[in-house]
Amino acid sequence: MTNASKQLVLFILLVVLAFPLTGCWSGLVHSDPAQPIVADAGQVFALSLPTDPSGKFTWVMSGEPDKDVARLTTEKEVRRQYFNVPRESQNEEFWIFQAVATGDTTITMQFTNQETQEVKETRTFNVHVK
Repeated sequence: MTNASKQLVLFILLVVLAFPLTGCWSGLVHSDPAQPIVADAGQVFALSLPTDPSGKFTWVMSGEPDKDVARLTTEKEVRRQYFNVPRESQNEEFWIFQAVATGDTTITMQFTNQETQEVKETRTFNVHVK
């Protein structure tokens, strides 16, 4: 096994351990900004956002949550790992957060063209931590 193959296997293993893709995921997953996210302090939740298979557009967090209420748990987005699925069918990415303490905050995400910085869509999620 080459060094690059070992690194790929290790990366996939880490992603799978960090964010299981089966029913083992115990956090809340939200995709609809019209529905408030209600979480207990200490609970993990994820934003599920549609991706652009061409890679032209990507989600950028333009409005960070109040860090005393919720915080991003990964430095960047976590993408679901697909096997034997065409790229155009790979349509979901996750941003994982932890509810820190009681309070209310918002998270704003923008679907942005990586070259021109044009914003195609904005989603603002309301978070209530109890």
